[in-house]
Amino acid sequence: MEAKIFKNYFEKILIPALGEERPVLVIYDGHSTHVSLDVTELALAKEITILKLPAHTNHLLQPLGISVFKSFKGKWDQAVTTWQRQHMGQKVPKALFS
Repeated sequence: MEAKIFKNYFEKILIPALGEERPVLVIYDGHSTHVSLDVTELALAKEITILKLPAHTNHLLQPLGISVFKSFKGKWDQAVTTWQRQHMGQKVPKALFS
């Protein structure tokens, strides 16, 4: 994700989803494209503290990502692929998502 896209996500998706209560702590991975002056200034203005995890440490600091969510993602990908083969060109409807 490029810095411009991350800023757009941070501003238009994440901040509204956080609600009005402040201060807020946001923790994210330390990928270099997420670091920008724009995001930092926006976070300061909105009373959001950013805690950036060190790069290449997700497997150590987020063990559920490997032990649980990785296998879940694999099963989800298989299910979506099977569904898409039966429904060419369609998106999975929200009613079937779960």
